[in-house]
Amino acid sequence: MKIIEISILIFILIQLLYSILKKGITINVYWVAYYVFCAFFVFPELIIAIYGELNITSHGYQYIRNDMAVDFIYLLFVIVFSDILRRLALRKDNIFREEMFNSINSIDIPRPIIFLCLVITFFPTFFAIFAPIPSLYFESFAAFNRTDIYNITTEAFEYHNGAMLIILSLSMVAVVALWFVLSDSKSLKNRLIGKSYLLFITVQILLFSSKRTLGGLLIIVLVMIDILKKDKTPWFSIMVGVSFVIGYFVLYQSIVKKTVGGGASGFMEMYVIYFSRVLDMKLVIYSLLHPDTIQILDYPLQSFIYDFLFYIPRNVWPDKPYPYGDYYMAAWNQQLLENVRSRNTVSWFSEAVANMSWVGFPMGLWMYKKMLDLFSNFKNVFVRFFSIYVALYFMITHVASNWTNFILLFILYFLLENKSRSKCRIRSVT
Repeated sequence: MKIIEISILIFILIQLLYSILKKGITINVYWVAYYVFCAFFVFPELIIAIYGELNITSHGYQYIRNDMAVDFIYLLFVIVFSDILRRLALRKDNIFREEMFNSINSIDIPRPIIFLCLVITFFPTFFAIFAPIPSLYFESFAAFNRTDIYNITTEAFEYHNGAMLIILSLSMVAVVALWFVLSDSKSLKNRLIGKSYLLFITVQILLFSSKRTLGGLLIIVLVMIDILKKDKTPWFSIMVGVSFVIGYFVLYQSIVKKTVGGGASGFMEMYVIYFSRVLDMKLVIYSLLHPDTIQILDYPLQSFIYDFLFYIPRNVWPDKPYPYGDYYMAAWNQQLLENVRSRNTVSWFSEAVANMSWVGFPMGLWMYKKMLDLFSNFKNVFVRFFSIYVALYFMITHVASNWTNFILLFILYFLLENKSRSKCRIRSVT
């Protein structure tokens, strides 16, 4: 079984590599969805199959670690989904591919928005200075994931997960927008100075956020911009960006020494937990096969109800559901829901299956495809590009983690999309 599984996974990745070598790295919502699926669902499973049993002592892992039925269904999942996403990307290959390349050099971001983005880049420092405990940002690294060392008050936690997280998300958008603008500058001096400043802000976001995945994705987005600006695939920029992400991950783990999954702290365990979505998919598959042994949700659509009614205060609705990540961690660690204090990152596909049972497999993919189709219709290049990030982040996180991104995308759509559509109508008339 292992040899067959490894062979199939290698074949899927060879298809990915062939597409990249033949076409170069294509940046649109369809191709990025295919790349990300292979990176988070296929490649980690190959590593696990070759590496063998992981050093994870949590109850959830003990259920799935040697279950051949779970492995078989997961293998079918990656075979079918990767093939559908690849075929979808090939079929939609001509959608805004040349248009995006041609228009990227003439992207039109209004000067007031450029100025606003520049101002926003100062926000992380400003909000860190006036945080309840400023030293958590300036004198420590990832303090909010090292609570055993730092005395973090409830007020500081709420500030970090509320106002600070919003500011850091806004800063990410500002950095991306300014990176676009600077890439069009004909002055080498301006590009070097400007991009050096933006890299400084990027590092600041990484340090302040305490979120490895978020920081890594920001670097990847900047690399994607450089890819779009070149006729040929800039392999050097890609290698530097990937190396930076890996280096940041290794540095983070070596300093923070965070343990999750029932005491897992090795590099391989951290990689699988944080940069793959294998374990959460396998646990939800196991729960469907063995509902008497483990249940993630109490009833169908439970976390979806929270996703769309999260704004109702809990004191008004005491029985309001919780985010999907809470239910997953409670099942993973076999603990009471109210005792969940931290969450592993879980995927949209996992949440879809947990809420809709076996129907969640086709429905989850269908709903994700509809989102990709919607994003592909955007006309403004910057809105399109940010929608790629939203599509990427949505696939590898549960719904509750994406509302800030959706709101920011809506704001960008409102500010920029209508103007772009007006220009398109004018061109068509003339």
